[in-house]
Amino acid sequence: MIRAFLALGLPDAISDSLVALQADLPHDMAGAPVPEENFHITLSFLGTQPVPVLEDLHLALEPLRVPAFALSLSGVDLFGSARPRAAIAKVAPSQALADLHKKVSVAARLTGIELERRRFVPHVTLARLRNPNAVEAAEMRDFAARHADFRSAEFQAKEVSLYRSTLRRGGPPTYEVIAAYPLR
Repeated sequence: MIRAFLALGLPDAISDSLVALQADLPHDMAGAPVPEENFHITLSFLGTQPVPVLEDLHLALEPLRVPAFALSLSGVDLFGSARPRAAIAKVAPSQALADLHKKVSVAARLTGIELERRRFVPHVTLARLRNPNAVEAAEMRDFAARHADFRSAEFQAKEVSLYRSTLRRGGPPTYEVIAAYPLR
């Protein structure tokens, strides 16, 4: 069984701009910044799947024919209002990204993967929070407000990657690309 997701990786220059944003996170926050090597834009979280199901998904994604397209990050926000659970950099609206999300989700469902039924909110997670108290929540709202006008340079989405996610006790998960599907 493999815990997996489909995502777009980020160019180094974009990751560097996100690390600079993280430098302004509250130092006493109830959680941890996401390591730079874990930055990505999730297209579809697949959950824990048997290897044969992921092999079927791989075969379904290999013929993927989608042109590369431009993206940018636009703004900082929080998931969760009274008790934020994550600080995120939002992805600027992109029809090409929405279409890609739909294509990979359809491929996943056709291979028997049951996906969560939630609205697609493309983002890069900057920090995960654990049960912030009222003061910490207010500090995180202040952080998001200070960086609401954050804009990254435009970058190209060039490939979709299938990632293995390994959870670790007491630390961030590790992500490993196990297959990649170039956008043409």
